[in-house]
Amino acid sequence: LSLLRFQIHLLFEFLCLIAIMDLSAQKIRKQPVATVAVNGAKNAALLAIEILAVSDSALSEKLKASRRAAAESVLKKDAEISAKFHL
Repeated sequence: LSLLRFQIHLLFEFLCLIAIMDLSAQKIRKQPVATVAVNGAKNAALLAIEILAVSDSALSEKLKASRRAAAESVLKKDAEISAKFHL
């Protein structure tokens, strides 16, 4: 079992190295590069939606509405915390 874990670890490291080399090559060729975190599925989805929204006005409007709602939610939570702690 430990040999299998070691092999999986080596494979993961190799794939990470390939990904880094590919990103570097894209930067050299002046191609746009987008990076999202591991376990960042929500951010990756938002990035994909943003890319698709460039050519889809309905999707663009939904994205704008979602961002407005998120901003309003943050402001509301900030006001609640400020009131609770007398800030």
